[in-house]
Amino acid sequence: MSFHPERMKKLLALDPFLASAYDEVRQHFQSEEEALHYLFLHYVKGEPIFQNAYNLLT
Repeated sequence: MSFHPERMKKLLALDPFLASAYDEVRQHFQSEEEALHYLFLHYVKGEPIFQNAYNLLT
């Protein structure tokens, strides 16, 4: 599974929890893509339910 910013944006639009986490994480990163990549590494890759959503819903 590889990181794709557009897929992460679609997932954020579908999941309020991830969207909320993104809002908090975004404050600590210079770019939007860095924040999305952080969420991908720490939330999506670590949780099977997010992995399924990332693979199937986006």
